[in-house]
Amino acid sequence: MIGRSIILGFVFVLTYTPIWTQSVLNQPVNLEFQSVNLEQALLQLISESSLNISFSNDILPDKQLFSKAFNDEPASKVLDFLLAGTAIGYKVVGRQIVLFQIVPDPQFYTISGILEDRFTGERLIGASVYETISLKGTTTNAYGFYSLTLPEGPSKIVFSYLGYQQVSHA
Repeated sequence: MIGRSIILGFVFVLTYTPIWTQSVLNQPVNLEFQSVNLEQALLQLISESSLNISFSNDILPDKQLFSKAFNDEPASKVLDFLLAGTAIGYKVVGRQIVLFQIVPDPQFYTISGILEDRFTGERLIGASVYETISLKGTTTNAYGFYSLTLPEGPSKIVFSYLGYQQVSHA
């Protein structure tokens, strides 16, 4: 008898946390926003529900105003509405909902080509290709070919080879 109650208690502990976590986002919310910014809407959501929401004001945009009523809607639907079009996400940590800034993955592009003498067509082996903003560079291979992956944004590429005039392209 004691063995069964310990096992049942253990199973309950293992399954309780995910069920409770899910119920935080499924909690029904009843409130109405009337021309409030995101910070005011979140504070209203906290005060008019039993949700514990943690966020930093530094990540909140304040330009958009919200006006909408929610009747017995899950908290997740309200948060999805409020955070739509922002770079803010949310997750449940323990018994609270934590808002966080979504940092997009940096975008990259690759430039490549072959360096050769303009007059003779001779391939330039071991020529330097250097980007002055990101400070990334490479050299051409045995065929005069180069490939350089750079972060998105403006760039200034410098091509140089011993005995030749340096060339820059922005």
